[in-house]
Amino acid sequence: MRKRLILLLITIVTVVLSLNLSKVEANNISSDYCDYTTFSYMQFSRGKLLKNYSEQELKPYIKATHKKRFYGWRICYMNYHVRCNFTSKTILSIVNDGKTNIEYELEQTETVMNKVSITAKGTLKTSVSGTVKKFKGGLDSALSIEKSVEESVTCKTSESLKIIIDPGTRVNIYLKGSGYLTNGYATLYDLWLKSFRGAFEFFELVDVYPKIVKEKI
Repeated sequence: MRKRLILLLITIVTVVLSLNLSKVEANNISSDYCDYTTFSYMQFSRGKLLKNYSEQELKPYIKATHKKRFYGWRICYMNYHVRCNFTSKTILSIVNDGKTNIEYELEQTETVMNKVSITAKGTLKTSVSGTVKKFKGGLDSALSIEKSVEESVTCKTSESLKIIIDPGTRVNIYLKGSGYLTNGYATLYDLWLKSFRGAFEFFELVDVYPKIVKEKI
């Protein structure tokens, strides 16, 4: 049974502002907020993202998939199930450069997002159905994520939130959370011949929550 990934959707209900408010930047939460390729910050227990590997660094992993087989995928992992903490891009930013407080009221609701986000390079193929993106050629199954790409994680909040922004202060709201990163190189063999090959990467979301940060300007 397909689970659902419920993530915090912050919508503005009431804004009580004095005339000295200088700047408000707000974004609607969409599915790409938990796509790891859009994160503003990621901290790994070890390893690194696929995009940070040079061609020279990839060579031994590519070579490891050269041993032929009659049919199926040969996979070599660079990083497997590596724990990662992340910060999303900014959802809301409020700057008060006036002389009086600003009161900002938010209502916290829910939205649905995918648990797994993926990247493919080389001749590896992906497909998209609705908001779900998958690897083609049975690579999802070979990586044991064929069910995970349909799954979700739940993050709920039950109360509205009132924020007081002091004079000379900026308030930023982000999403923070954790998950697991896996990347590597894969080659698909069909009757001993190479069919598809390339680097892959996927991020599995574990949890997510809102983070409010106040700072002086």
